[in-house]
Amino acid sequence: MALTLPEPYRQRLLLHEPLAKYTAARLGGPADYLYIARESIDELVAVVQTAWAQAMPVRVLGGGANVLVNDMRVRGLVVINSVSQTDFQADHICEVTSGHSLTVLARK
Repeated sequence: MALTLPEPYRQRLLLHEPLAKYTAARLGGPADYLYIARESIDELVAVVQTAWAQAMPVRVLGGGANVLVNDMRVRGLVVINSVSQTDFQADHICEVTSGHSLTVLARK
């Protein structure tokens, strides 16, 4: 099954990328497709919705800790959520995107 993403996302889609590079345990075989979302939540949503519309299985990988990935082929699309945005508001409220590192946030 082939995955077709619209521009500008298409050029950042990786094929048969070993997931071991993205996990703390350095385990994980190649994903059929790998996409690293960095820009915005809208980018993450667009890529996942496009894959779902094409009946492509989707898995989301965060920072790669506390997870063991099979060394065999991982079918479908693996999305790494690296969207890192913060919004400090009044009254000590901070809104943070789900791909943000807690360690980095604590230093801000």
